[in-house]
Amino acid sequence: MSRTPTVALRSFSMQSGTQTGEKQAALPTGADIGTILCNSDLDGTAPLTRQRFNSDFTLVSGTLPGPGGSGTVATAFSLADGRAVERRSDGGAGSPSKESTPSKESAPTFQAGTSNLWYQTAAGRLASRDLAQPAAVPVDHGISPSPEFVLAGDKPVRYPSGVDARRVAANPAGTVAAGFSYPSPVLWHTDDSANSGGNSLDQPLYLDHIDHNKHDGEERQVTEIPGASSNLLGCVPRLWINARSLLCTNELHFYRISFKADYSRITEVAKLLPESPKIRDAVLSPDGKALAYLKAEGPTVDLYRVSLAEDAKPVEVGPLPTNTGGIGDIVHLVAWQ
Repeated sequence: MSRTPTVALRSFSMQSGTQTGEKQAALPTGADIGTILCNSDLDGTAPLTRQRFNSDFTLVSGTLPGPGGSGTVATAFSLADGRAVERRSDGGAGSPSKESTPSKESAPTFQAGTSNLWYQTAAGRLASRDLAQPAAVPVDHGISPSPEFVLAGDKPVRYPSGVDARRVAANPAGTVAAGFSYPSPVLWHTDDSANSGGNSLDQPLYLDHIDHNKHDGEERQVTEIPGASSNLLGCVPRLWINARSLLCTNELHFYRISFKADYSRITEVAKLLPESPKIRDAVLSPDGKALAYLKAEGPTVDLYRVSLAEDAKPVEVGPLPTNTGGIGDIVHLVAWQ
């Protein structure tokens, strides 16, 4: 990022749209909180956006330049005052000492529901540290399965080559994941030993119905899932509504994709909204019965909710403020609590 960001975390009533709280902090020079939060055009999955923050929304993950400005170190920033969490100087996941070689830590993310910060080391290993415990020793989790890792609980999710790591969503059990491999949504078993019928890391199942084998003039061998729909071309997985239902979104539609219990077939593709341009950032309600989402047209960003019941109509909750005083009007929906 070219400029130091200011982060504003605001909460709103989902009934009236009234703002009920705010935390705002200017981050240190050189702080980088990643493309998911700092790019208005990139709609990452709901779990990945949420995991940029710790469990109680007091910290946001990011990186700082290493000692002498060389490399990067993974850390988190307080939303009370913007300060970076103090780092250890014992090597591993701690802050490098002045005598150490430049670090290149990357991809900091919180384990869901915790204060455990995970990141990738310069050696390509995964490490974590509980930021709620100042004296906590870094924990090594072995070789990272991919250049950018995705967490489901306390396990990194493997994903196929060509899939955008920022658009990977694992099901609640972490056994199956969906992702986006331009221009298509795909599905695979996260554990190769569990896959069958080609549904694997090497050969994920395509959820849309097009002539994949001739995409971009290249001959490719791909497998469509039975029940694949042409409506899903360009649709990006956002979140799992439940164990067998995936929310897939584009700028015009939200689709609920339902699968057989073994994920071998799509049983239904249902539109959840009337066609509406510039919709994004859906999150699930705490009871799993509704969605909140944003509609962004020009400088205006509006908050909506819609029940997942059949024939439900979207309800406009209200407009959201867009000026944080820092990098501009980049607004993302993080969670419904």
